[in-house]
Amino acid sequence: MAEQNTTFEVSSMTQLENGGNVKALANVVINGEIAVNGVKVMEGEKGLFVAMPSIKVGGEFVDVAHPITDKAYEQISTAVLTDYSKLISSGEKTLKNELATDKTKAATSQIDVTLHAVNGGKSVAAAGQVKIDDCFVIKDVKVVKTADKPEFTAMPSYQNQNGRYVDIANPITTAMHQKLNEAVISKFKALEQVEYRGVKFAELGDKSQIASLPRQNNKYAEKLMAELDKAGVTYQARIGSNSGTTISVNAVDKPRLDSINKALQEALNPKQPKVENKPPKHSFH
Repeated sequence: MAEQNTTFEVSSMTQLENGGNVKALANVVINGEIAVNGVKVMEGEKGLFVAMPSIKVGGEFVDVAHPITDKAYEQISTAVLTDYSKLISSGEKTLKNELATDKTKAATSQIDVTLHAVNGGKSVAAAGQVKIDDCFVIKDVKVVKTADKPEFTAMPSYQNQNGRYVDIANPITTAMHQKLNEAVISKFKALEQVEYRGVKFAELGDKSQIASLPRQNNKYAEKLMAELDKAGVTYQARIGSNSGTTISVNAVDKPRLDSINKALQEALNPKQPKVENKPPKHSFH
């Protein structure tokens, strides 16, 4: 994907007092469609530079929204540092630019979504990143799925001192909000594809009477299901495109499942006969 003529504009900037080497925080708008908040103006040994918003993971800070090409970083740095000079010259604490942002315009940014399934999360079903115009990445994008609501896209955020959650990056036009959400949910649907085999789960009986063999390799599970069919064992298989296959049976059939499983593993991985190290035979003339 070729890099587009991506634009980066500062919508606002606030000078910090007692911020140490962080001199100001800026909000940057990409293509007039996506806001990136908390871009920092930093003072280092070699002068001012721009740092992207980050979160603490373990003992390290990791950038959450950042450019992935030199050209994009240079564009952001130029825009932010130019406006920082204007802010200092003005003597004001804040700077606001009236950007020509049309919230009703069609979405123009190219979007590429990468997701992975999240197992064991209470409501987060998947997480990943969104790449914009092949030059900027927004990480920590999540798919939230609850029992009573359709799944939706949650953008990266942080909790401020007041306990409120503040978005690090988010779409600011109606069309981009819809495009981004559709791209993420579409990717999630492909990730979430599940096929069911055997009987319905409810036909196995009460949950307390059901035993499972979870997350088997899908190719191996196909062979195991074929053996269960031959043996006449009633089962239900949940075949996940990304999470493997879980085979469930009535608890009373679990010993038979285990026996068939063991026999299949032994058939696929036969033990090699032991080779005895006998001394070579010598012939005497």
